[in-house]
Amino acid sequence: MKRRFMLLFLVACALAITCPLASNATLPNNSSDTYELFMDVPNVSQDAAGDTLGVTGHGTWSVHPKSVNISGM
Repeated sequence: MKRRFMLLFLVACALAITCPLASNATLPNNSSDTYELFMDVPNVSQDAAGDTLGVTGHGTWSVHPKSVNISGM
């Protein structure tokens, strides 16, 4: 009985490793999700030469229909 259970357990583990289920993020869908972006505090970056760049802004983007509306400085 223990050998059958162990064999069944090992087969189930092998199947779980070789055939993972697709996540919902990778499945094609027609959902119309909209996302918002808010950057009130500047996002600052500096390169090797010492030059800096600061970005602030706000906006929205959507998946279906594909659209973007972002403004900033």
